[in-house]
Amino acid sequence: MVRNDDAIISREAARLLRRVSLRQLIYFVELARRKNFRVAAAGLSVSQPTLSQQIAKLEQALEVSLVERGSSGFSLTPEGRGLLERITPILASMGAALEQLRPEYSDQPLRIGIPSYQSYPQIEHLLAEVKRAYPSLQPHVVEMSAIEMCNELRQGRLVAGFLSLPTPVELPRTLDHLIFWSAPYNLCFRASSPLARKRALAPRDVAQFEIILLPRTHHPAHYDYQLAALRDLGIEPRLHPSEVTNVSAQIGLANSSGAACLVSPDTIQIPDGMVVRPTEPPLRPIRLGLYWQRQSLNPQLERFLLVARRLASGAAPAGEAAQ
Repeated sequence: MVRNDDAIISREAARLLRRVSLRQLIYFVELARRKNFRVAAAGLSVSQPTLSQQIAKLEQALEVSLVERGSSGFSLTPEGRGLLERITPILASMGAALEQLRPEYSDQPLRIGIPSYQSYPQIEHLLAEVKRAYPSLQPHVVEMSAIEMCNELRQGRLVAGFLSLPTPVELPRTLDHLIFWSAPYNLCFRASSPLARKRALAPRDVAQFEIILLPRTHHPAHYDYQLAALRDLGIEPRLHPSEVTNVSAQIGLANSSGAACLVSPDTIQIPDGMVVRPTEPPLRPIRLGLYWQRQSLNPQLERFLLVARRLASGAAPAGEAAQ
């Protein structure tokens, strides 16, 4: 490799860069993130043939195959994965440098909504990782109900927000989202129950409990989702009469009443005298989505999302993580 002592890059690298456009690299990263040509094209506001042509031109310019196409979709080749890993932080750094030239956007607060109805250590871990990666980034965290958060996102008053799925109302297409975290529901009940000796509960075991659910008036879609999860076991659940709107209070009520509630052991500290057991077959998962304004000009958002996507990489099956 011939290198000029004063050159920043090699002659070969300069040759390749002259053949590659920044737009093609952005298209490639978006395609890899979306895992779907149609969805990626819509997110980029281009036609699917245009996206496909630009990816093909990028492959031709780099003289490697980046995408392996098949009847059921596509996958990245080893060269494609290598390019994605190296180019993503470079594009983020370039974007941040360009945004700093626009002072009208540099001081915008990064308002992030978090659920008031349940604590998620996964969100706390994300905020800590964001602080470690970007010490100057200061998210303004706002706690609110699911309905309030949906309204704030619809009105653009939140840059991003965390919502359990399904959401209480349909959100506009101007929002993007990914499944940030997911885990099966378990049952929480008294440790004194004879069923606490079992490692997993069969449907007939679940049927012995009255179940405490989030009130339907508080979050209709989530109530229906939890009820359907129980019915998937082949039982008609007996519901405990209550209007308790957060998980900690549901656990307290289960302790005092002998009922059970749905929890994920990864989201809450289980008090003494209570146990958590999975079901067999497993219940539907609890899913935490991260929603954000797709057209946001806030320069802090992309840095926040870079960390969120890294932590969410194992949260959902391929094709579900970003929609």
